Amino acid sequence: MSPDEYKATRERLGMTQAALAVALDVSRKAINQREQGGTITREAAMALELLALRSPKRSRKSENSVDMSPSMHNVNQKTNSQPTDSE
Repeated sequence: MSPDEYKATRERLGMTQAALAVALDVSRKAINQREQGGTITREAAMALELLALRSPKRSRKSENSVDMSPSMHNVNQKTNSQPTDSE
């Protein structure tokens, strides 16, 4: 990952350098150095990419994806339909 890609990803997430530093548990200076051409380790790049994947502010492609998680309504229906000891 290049410094420009690193910075673009942070900006796409809507995060300041300070906010990203907190999220990744590093110093703001480390974030600044990465964006200014410093070494971006594989681990640092992967941490940022994982954060981007987990962020609610995703690309349009991600926003259009189908939510595969079960809704609470369906979970409650299954739970409430099971017989209880008192029945």
